Amino acid sequence: MVPKEIAVLGCDNEPMVCDYAPVPPSSVDNTCPWRQRIQGLLLGAAFALWGCEQFLPASPWLTLMDDLVIGIFVLDLGIIMASQLLKKE
Repeated sequence: MVPKEIAVLGCDNEPMVCDYAPVPPSSVDNTCPWRQRIQGLLLGAAFALWGCEQFLPASPWLTLMDDLVIGIFVLDLGIIMASQLLKKE
């Protein structure tokens, strides 16, 4: 949770929003491992690309963006599944 002195922009420090956001809404916590930061940045970039492509006309570049977004989502899901499997062993 973010300290009360620092409100997360767009979240109003709402616990449900802060706790369940797909990408950590704050960079206040510097204890996050670099792999999780990269994963969060990739996931954020995928959502940004996905949102931007909604406004673009059909083209080969749009198809490439779609493929990139799907690849990032699949990679993210694979990382999550692998980490869960490794925790159980």
